[in-house]
Amino acid sequence: MSTTLEQLDEFHRFARERLSQGEPELSIEDCLRLWRARVEYEETVAAVRQGVEDFEAGRFRSLEEADAEIRKRLGFGPRKQ
Repeated sequence: MSTTLEQLDEFHRFARERLSQGEPELSIEDCLRLWRARVEYEETVAAVRQGVEDFEAGRFRSLEEADAEIRKRLGFGPRKQ
């Protein structure tokens, strides 16, 4: 199943659930807006959890290391103190 069909199925379940909970005045646009907000929230929470897990496992670089790498990649000289 493609991602598009999975997303459509997820939205359909979400909209049916909301409408069955006594929110019949919601338009399709309202349901879509609420669903997108929920998906964005869930993705953000997952990213934060992953970041915490990475940090706790020692998978991180200092700001100075990251800055130096980015500056090198973009062709900038070292940061002046």
